[in-house]
Amino acid sequence: MSSRNVLPKVKCRVLDGSAVLWVIHWPANGTVRDFVVNIKQYIQQKLTSSDVYLVLNRYQDFSTKSTTRCNRTTETSRVHRLALDTPLLPQKAVLTVSENKSQLMDIICEELTRDTTFHQDYTMTHKLVIASSNNTPVEISYGRVVIPRGKTCFTSQGRGRLHLCSTSSNSCD
Repeated sequence: MSSRNVLPKVKCRVLDGSAVLWVIHWPANGTVRDFVVNIKQYIQQKLTSSDVYLVLNRYQDFSTKSTTRCNRTTETSRVHRLALDTPLLPQKAVLTVSENKSQLMDIICEELTRDTTFHQDYTMTHKLVIASSNNTPVEISYGRVVIPRGKTCFTSQGRGRLHLCSTSSNSCD
């Protein structure tokens, strides 16, 4: 076997949460919960072989990115109140309206953080780190949620770049 055909073992996967939302199966007649289940299945499959860093959009008011998104929104865009048992709207109605997409991401983060069965079953050998609207990422490892104190956080540096920073000094690497 040629050495160029051998793939190196992946130690960590960084997932762009916004891109993942577009590629995961969107149930036509399901609920938000059904979509969250699909997201969990996708992540658990990745956790079988590597650590997973799930980076979701961080909507910061008055940033260039949020202003651009706001300008893209048309008058026909409608904000909906999403909950786990809400019937799932068409994918475009959720993912192209910032407020709807943000709500969906918050629900996904909350469900991943609260599901202790998921933690026990899938984070004993590999960790899941969720970076979302909260400045401090949530780490789930060894079957439980770890609250980092004085460790690292993610900060957005524009143009989709993400930098690791020390929370104690707030200086970027």
